[in-house]
Amino acid sequence: MRSSAPVPSSVEFEVIVSDQGTTRTVAPVGDMDVATVPSARARLNAALADGFENVVFDLSQTTFLDSTGVHLVLEASAQARARGTRLIVLPGPPPIQRVFELCGVADLLTGGRSAQQNGG
Repeated sequence: MRSSAPVPSSVEFEVIVSDQGTTRTVAPVGDMDVATVPSARARLNAALADGFENVVFDLSQTTFLDSTGVHLVLEASAQARARGTRLIVLPGPPPIQRVFELCGVADLLTGGRSAQQNGG
């Protein structure tokens, strides 16, 4: 007989948002997967919609990333281009960077260059 009790997550997840002048930083902390991406998406979308000149998506404290996280970055990049916002995606630890490399979108990890400067 299967138990219907939820399986507790071994890693807590939160999204830290901070503002400095015309820049908003959105930093997911912990595992970013199908269960937690909606929280990160909401905060990232708000940052893009709130009219900030620069939006930084800082993956430095992300401990796991699946394809939903990659999709989130692709969506945000397209939104930023459409709004004329400079999106800066700061790379995470090597395992996080590797996911982007395997998906063929490592160029989204700008490390300080805007998506517009990267041509994309």
